[in-house]
Amino acid sequence: MWVSGLGGEQLANATLESMLAIVRFDTSGAEGPLLVRAEAALSALSRCPGFERGWFAQSTDEPSVWTLTTLWRSVGAYRRALSTYDVKIHATPFMYEAREESTGFEVRI
Repeated sequence: MWVSGLGGEQLANATLESMLAIVRFDTSGAEGPLLVRAEAALSALSRCPGFERGWFAQSTDEPSVWTLTTLWRSVGAYRRALSTYDVKIHATPFMYEAREESTGFEVRI
């Protein structure tokens, strides 16, 4: 089953077993180093089995707010990815700087 987005467009390969990880950051300072670290984190995550798609995006309303958003085939795939060496080295330290809030969401509709 495919999950439809707004306007009837399909959201990547999302299914009802898919999971979104949404990690939000409050930042101040230079954008360059932040983007380098985000790219390294996203690259490490993208090499893991079950990774479908990912973005690092800046809020259009609050320029100091960013989000690292990834789509996974399943919750298990995401959890297994977090235990890989590259993710522990490149993504986990970066994600520790995120807001303390819920980050995992199962696709329902």
